Amino acid sequence: MSEKAGRVDGDPVHPGTYARVERERRFLLAAPPTPSAVTATRVITDRYPPGTRLRLHRAESPHGSTELKLTQTVPAARPGTVQGLATNIHLSPAEYDVLATLPARTLTKTRCSVPPPGIDVFAGRLRGLVLAEAEFATDTEAESFPRRTSAWPR
Repeated sequence: MSEKAGRVDGDPVHPGTYARVERERRFLLAAPPTPSAVTATRVITDRYPPGTRLRLHRAESPHGSTELKLTQTVPAARPGTVQGLATNIHLSPAEYDVLATLPARTLTKTRCSVPPPGIDVFAGRLRGLVLAEAEFATDTEAESFPRRTSAWPR
């Protein structure tokens, strides 16, 4: 199998029973948000096994809680606010540890909550990249979302 634009060649895409539609808007920002605008933070490590549509996700809060999950994302066939379908499975620490042994590309970032968007401040080889991302229930909500708010760095 070879990876190409977020899909796996030769593998038909069948939406899962529990898949949900992902509607997101993303914006490149010049700098992280000001600390006073941030309501919460989490350090996120995402592992992407090559040749799959899978993401192994670990999100750690400063208070010690950790969220572990496996996500399958099937890209949308059309342009617009719908990115695709996502199916999440919450994992135990032992399940996460088993899956973390798979080879994968890794991204690490700090997610700063500045409602309504989350702002991701990347680490490692993507250090300096800052993206705002907001999720929506409908296309109309996504399309009417402002590109800038006063809380976002310009």
